[in-house]
This record gives sequence, C-alpha cells and structure tokens, in this order.
Amino acid sequence: MDLEQRAAQNIIFAYKERIDYGLSLTDTKGIVVASTDAGRVGTFIELAYSIVAARRADAVRCVNSSDYLGTPAGVAMVLRSPQLGELCGAFHMSGDPDRLFPLAPLMQASIETALGYELRD
Repeated sequence: MDLEQRAAQNIIFAYKERIDYGLSLTDTKGIVVASTDAGRVGTFIELAYSIVAARRADAVRCVNSSDYLGTPAGVAMVLRSPQLGELCGAFHMSGDPDRLFPLAPLMQASIETALGYELRD
C-alpha cells in the first residue's frame, strides 16, 4: 500500500505553517508525493526508499546530502498505515540532523495519526 497523494497533501498543508524545517512525504518507492517545498514533489529521496526497503523501525540521519541521492541533510523514518499496519511510505525532515533526530518518533506518530484521520471512511 502506498501513501495516497491527497491524504499526504492535506497533512503537509496542516503542518506547513507550524514547522520551521522542510517536510516531505514519500511513497514506498521513495518518490515525494507531498512536500512543504512543492518543487520536491515527484523527486526521489534515496534515504526514504532505502529505509522502507529495509523495513527500518528507527530514525535514520543523513548528515551529508551526498550520502543519498536526492536527500538533503536531515532525518527520515518509515510510515505505516494506521488501518492496516503496513508500510505505506516514509517522511523526511530536512535540517540539522542532530536537532531533528529526537523529534522524529514524535513526528512519525503525529503523521500516522493524521494519516488515519485522512483515510477514515
């Protein structure tokens, strides 16, 4: 199951005015489906793809943007569909990885909760 673009865009819209760092949501292939930077939509974030493929449960830092194709410095974590518990994509926060790393699990829970709200019938 991949992250739905409509739901992802609604989540980004809700977060855009409340956060001071870049936020992108990707599908399971690492393709950005929604972002606080509209120019990122449709681009590839290698770190997002690799953590989904590896089914990593922890936050992963990207310190150097040349470490992963299309990945600015920051932090990424996988996202699970609240209804099915399946991986549906990932999120990437761009900025200082050391500053963002402690926020990643909270952001994951928040986005997954918002996703559940967006996908309810």
